[in-house]
Amino acid sequence: MHVRLATAGQLTDKQGTMMKSSLEQAAFDAADILLEGQDLTNIPPLGIYQAILDEAKRGMLRRVMRATRGNQSHAAALMGINRTTLRTLLKRFGML
Repeated sequence: MHVRLATAGQLTDKQGTMMKSSLEQAAFDAADILLEGQDLTNIPPLGIYQAILDEAKRGMLRRVMRATRGNQSHAAALMGINRTTLRTLLKRFGML
């Protein structure tokens, strides 16, 4: 699926259909999975928030690196970050 950024926070597919609700639903589902059966008193502050962000970043990195066939410079440019930041993220998530 080809996706482009329409305006800040709004993604569209090739036909221009808004996808934000799909991303919100994915985040909701991720939180649901993380919280299911958990004792909420044992979760550290920002634990759920950081876990969801980490999973989103990990998935984005996998997809972008696959799309660019491992070309870090191209991947960094697509993500709007510099190559050093990309390498830091790849190391953090065990992809480098």
